[in-house]
Amino acid sequence: MNHLLINSLAPSTQKAYLHSMDIFVKFRENHGFSDVWPIPLDDLTSFIVYMFRKKLSHSTVSGYISGLSYFNKINNLEDNTQKFVVRKLIEGIKRLGGPNQKDTRLPITRDILEKLLRSLAVICKNGYETKLFMASFSLAFHGFMRVGEITVDCKNKQMHTVKFENIKLCDARLEVLLTSSKTDQFGSGTTIVISKQKNKNVCPVQIMANFIKVRPPYLGPLFCHFDGSPLTRYQFSALLKRSLSVIGIENNGFKSHSFRIGMATTCALEGISDEQIKEMGRWKSQAFLRYIRI
Repeated sequence: MNHLLINSLAPSTQKAYLHSMDIFVKFRENHGFSDVWPIPLDDLTSFIVYMFRKKLSHSTVSGYISGLSYFNKINNLEDNTQKFVVRKLIEGIKRLGGPNQKDTRLPITRDILEKLLRSLAVICKNGYETKLFMASFSLAFHGFMRVGEITVDCKNKQMHTVKFENIKLCDARLEVLLTSSKTDQFGSGTTIVISKQKNKNVCPVQIMANFIKVRPPYLGPLFCHFDGSPLTRYQFSALLKRSLSVIGIENNGFKSHSFRIGMATTCALEGISDEQIKEMGRWKSQAFLRYIRI
């Protein structure tokens, strides 16, 4: 196994891929399959059928196969996970999966986003906090942001959090430099360009400009309170929950990731191609398809 390359992945991805290999090895041992590499196509299809009969979800099956695919690639082995029959079997599991196998997180649409932004003036304790959460909600949506890219966790970790010094505002666009991300562990950096919109109520450029005008000149995480303390994941999720309640939406299906899911869905509905959505959302695989909830 190529430990250098496996260690280049995000810790959560490392764990998931190693678990995939463990599950597959045990499957082989328990069902009398030989320890042959590259993995024969028959072994793969039997493994998928086994997982389907065990009633594993589509996302779990797809994740296990992605893990096996990665190990094939880093060891320069033929990757049978990309064969037509394998992809069709996985698609079949997705079509046949029951409600309990689905990702229940709901997408935040443009209409919902506008209502959320309007509600913040009622919920937040002052004007500064209103502008802070308006900017964080707007960027989460328009930038396809993961919550770890706009907040810090309870231990104040800032591994991938957007920094104030990495924001550039122009007349017609907002540029956000992500120095690293879940899919960019080496820190190559990615610049997200978000265009100005006609609707000023949701325009990410205008909303960010309003926030930057009042934000104190602290370096570090872009989204911080007036005393300089960074916006936390818990605070972001709590305000989202309260905002949804204020606008009369049941919030059980909405999470912080609903902004990212919502933008992917919105782009698909507006006719943007799969490849463009994949690039805009910084996905490295076909996983983005699970985020489109038409």
